Amino acid sequence: MLDFGAAGFEDAELKTAATDPTLGIGVFRARLARGEREQAIDWFLARGASLQPNLQAEAMAEWIATAPAAAAAAGPSKPTAAKTPTRR
Repeated sequence: MLDFGAAGFEDAELKTAATDPTLGIGVFRARLARGEREQAIDWFLARGASLQPNLQAEAMAEWIATAPAAAAAAGPSKPTAAKTPTRR
């Protein structure tokens, strides 16, 4: 469940909000909504342990769901050793 309410905050407001324990995962979600994945994971690594387990799981799922499609843009993958035909 993404909540983008804080996504419109200015950087200074988000930095201040990041230290407010009452906002919980909202800062993480706001950073993701703004495309600021590095700042989002920084927040999660610093404060994620204090979240309830269900919110930790939601954060991890949201992190994965908002990942850039780098693998798709890279083109087809090369075969691995297991897929490489053996010569006889």
